[in-house]
Amino acid sequence: ATLGDADSTQLIHLYQRRGRVLELMLRHDEALDTYKALEALGETRDDDELRLAGLAAQGISYTIGKFDLENSRLYTNKALSMARELGDRFVEARALWSLLLSLSYFDGPQALEYGEQALAIARELVASPQSSPEHLDLLALILMDLVVPLVGAGQVGTAEEYATEAREIFEEMGNLPMASTAAQRQGVAYKAEGRFEEALEVYDWSTEIDLSIGNDGGLVGSSLGLFDIYQFMGDLSAVNARMEMFLPIIVREERIPLPVSELQPFVTYFQLGLLEKALDSAGDIWQFKESQAAIWPDMAILWPYRKMQGNVGVVAFPISEGGAPSTPGWVTGVAMSAGTTQPEVAWRW
Repeated sequence: ATLGDADSTQLIHLYQRRGRVLELMLRHDEALDTYKALEALGETRDDDELRLAGLAAQGISYTIGKFDLENSRLYTNKALSMARELGDRFVEARALWSLLLSLSYFDGPQALEYGEQALAIARELVASPQSSPEHLDLLALILMDLVVPLVGAGQVGTAEEYATEAREIFEEMGNLPMASTAAQRQGVAYKAEGRFEEALEVYDWSTEIDLSIGNDGGLVGSSLGLFDIYQFMGDLSAVNARMEMFLPIIVREERIPLPVSELQPFVTYFQLGLLEKALDSAGDIWQFKESQAAIWPDMAILWPYRKMQGNVGVVAFPISEGGAPSTPGWVTGVAMSAGTTQPEVAWRW
């Protein structure tokens, strides 16, 4: 069979499956190129279904693969408008889910609004006589990704219920990478309630699954979740063991906007009170890129966790490059590099 023999449904399935495999391998540029090719094929064939699928997939890929929220929202809003014009409820729900993803760590209330809209459509699709495995998969994704904004809004019980339901769906479908991620979301909810032993259990289960299937992206997520627990327990040996697994993987993860391979050891050792070890691990990371004013940051993805731990002293990280993301601060003060080329920007913030 050739591409010319395939109908739109088959082509969308093939392109999206290829893109998803590439994402799980952390080959995000290739995944994005796959979705662009799908949109281009739609233009060539004058096929709205292919164009819409390509646009929607790019919107999601820009968030989960490239951390490019501006382009994510641009492509997702195009897909959302087109889906509503065509009456495609499935893609409409996927587009709303994409907006949920892009806003979860930056605008929790708006993310919740999009997520609840997506969830309502997904439940409607799953309950319909025409329900398909794709609809069930989307429902689980939405449930899983509502966890962080729900925790941020103080709705921890609902977050735990959603994470558990998502994990059950993914396990029943045999989707181990996403079952692992859903387990990590359970960990987020457990930590928010101070149930650290239960959180440790689900993160360990997630790690075991991801190691067995070679899911590096999942290992990054479980590592970030476990560092908090190890810090709380004061378990330095566990921190060091996890660092050995975490650092080689995160070095390849280009979508995170800061040198996390160097930042995470500092943050972890600092939290454990090992100041000398923290400073030794810092190396040259006090000297940021020339375009940046050096205020000490943590990753935006960790903000919900830090917020639950108390006063983290939210300090934005000013970046002069247009479109570059800012991150909340880790420490309750700010530190500015003696070598920063933009001290006035640092002090203004």
